[in-house]
Amino acid sequence: MTYVFPTLLSSGLLFVILCVAKFGLTTLGHAIISGIAFGVVMLFLLLQHVMPLWKSTLLVVLFIGSTVYILYTRAGRFLFKEEVEQKKGDWI
Repeated sequence: MTYVFPTLLSSGLLFVILCVAKFGLTTLGHAIISGIAFGVVMLFLLLQHVMPLWKSTLLVVLFIGSTVYILYTRAGRFLFKEEVEQKKGDWI
């Protein structure tokens, strides 16, 4: 329980970093990624007390992989901004 506040604080910091660094994500995408990062860290902290370290690491890696796949295939339009095509002569 003592890890909840620092983890929540680091998720907020991650949100700010994602907003400052332009990755082509929407604001909802920033919030979803920060929320998933918070959930993954809390899941890992919980699993460390329940099962051995290698099993909890394997489960968290599988969870991250499946989450990335589902987000990319199902919610890609909510996460990423649409690209605006520029003409070759447009410099501004």
